[in-house]
Amino acid sequence: MPSVIPTVLVFGSHPGAVGRKQISRIREHARVYQEKYVTPETLAELMYHDMYRSVLPRTLWIMDHCITQPQFREISNQIVEYVRTWRYGRKEDIKVGLQRSSEIAVRNFRLGNLMATYYTKAVFLKNVAASDSWFVPDPEHNSLQLESDPDSLGSQASVACRKVGNGWFGWIGDIVDNEGEMGFTTFVVETMIRLHNMSIPEP
Repeated sequence: MPSVIPTVLVFGSHPGAVGRKQISRIREHARVYQEKYVTPETLAELMYHDMYRSVLPRTLWIMDHCITQPQFREISNQIVEYVRTWRYGRKEDIKVGLQRSSEIAVRNFRLGNLMATYYTKAVFLKNVAASDSWFVPDPEHNSLQLESDPDSLGSQASVACRKVGNGWFGWIGDIVDNEGEMGFTTFVVETMIRLHNMSIPEP
């Protein structure tokens, strides 16, 4: 199957050079539009026009609270519906490791798209299935054991991605990774927007 270049619509941007550097990297793999630089008509077309044509996938990259603005209520309500069980967890500065129970994460690691471990300051998620979790606190470094208690950091995920319909919904909780400019985090973003070109078996 030929590789398809996705269209990425970015909601919001982190201040300073971090957001610009990430977006510059993503432009190498996709057509990127930022909501603050396009007209409402263009936004509507990017979000809804031809949405059922597989030849032009859509990616929504939400970098801050911009998605909660009234004009985006329809899509933000849909996002809430996608992840009804996911909840904000703890915010930690910690070493995270690849979740070996996630087939997609492990496959991308073997392809060289993801690293095995990295240090990050991140907002973690609770109630994420192990198969949907990509990065979790590294037990070898942090002396943590995975636990059933959702409030335990050991059972939370800093990066998660799950199948939703014909697409994917992902969470990247990184605030700053150990490169200081979110270099490793950008690899995670790039991996997520390329998922539509991977052959994924049905569960």
